[in-house]
Amino acid sequence: MKKQILTLAIAATLMIPMTGFAVEKQVASASAKGFKEKAKFTEKQAGAIALKVQAGTIKSVRYEIESNGEPTYDFTIQTKKGTKEIEVSAATGKIVKDDD
Repeated sequence: MKKQILTLAIAATLMIPMTGFAVEKQVASASAKGFKEKAKFTEKQAGAIALKVQAGTIKSVRYEIESNGEPTYDFTIQTKKGTKEIEVSAATGKIVKDDD
């Protein structure tokens, strides 16, 4: 009987939606809804900021909206030692993430 109750309790817990966990989402471009409205820095400006932190060549950029709603540019930069990820806030121009 105790085993059945425990099994039901675990099953019920697993069925509860995880609404408290917000996640970042990738959008197609800087002109996407939710990104464009909050962005104060262009991709070019944010790229220059990223290259000040990590010298190299920008190979790609992803546009993301963080769990707090902040738009960010996520740059992949080719360096002499490999690739680095630098994430810059499109709203503030600050470095959000540096994979070092």
